[in-house]
Amino acid sequence: MSRTFKAFSMDPKVHVPPQFPGAVSDASPSTDPRWLGPWWMPVAAVWAAVLALRHALYDSGVLPSRRGALPTLVIGNVELGGTGKTPHVLDVAHRLEGLLGEGTVGILSRGYGRTTKGFLWVKDGETWRDSGDEPWMMQSRLPSVAVAVCEDRLHGLERMATARPALRVVVLDDGMQHRTLRPDVLVGLVGRPDAHTWRLLVPAGPFRDLPSRLKRCDH
Repeated sequence: MSRTFKAFSMDPKVHVPPQFPGAVSDASPSTDPRWLGPWWMPVAAVWAAVLALRHALYDSGVLPSRRGALPTLVIGNVELGGTGKTPHVLDVAHRLEGLLGEGTVGILSRGYGRTTKGFLWVKDGETWRDSGDEPWMMQSRLPSVAVAVCEDRLHGLERMATARPALRVVVLDDGMQHRTLRPDVLVGLVGRPDAHTWRLLVPAGPFRDLPSRLKRCDH
């Protein structure tokens, strides 16, 4: 498959197919009063400076980044709390499979909260604890899609490409901050309507990454 994705329509609120009951694509932003307070702003300013330096090093090529072993579509955000990443991953993977055919689409996630380490196919896990609850749920709802977990996204993509040569594209759940991977398409989700103007980072605000990163997204 060419590393250039064909455009396909994405509504402001991505439609979740009916086989995903209960899924929502417009998750409400989290509001935690512990974030809001001027006493946290010096800490947030230091964190912002650290992030700005990190991104500058990657953008300038001082720190290396490269394409994955397979074409990638990364869905991420810059906020704490839910912005609907998982239902969007399900929806996009479902759409891509409809375009490219069964067995051609994979999903790669870090697998937060799992009891295992390294690369793992979700179907090889005995329970959700082996892969994390969200990858386990995604595999159950899209059984024809190859879902894997790995902390190192580049290594995970290499393992997926080797084991499943029919794969043509991999959707990454929450890979926006994994700068060693240079995605083919980057989709940024926004839960707050003021995400482009309210720029307070944790612990003074709700952002875990610089809001300016959204400008680098393709969608």
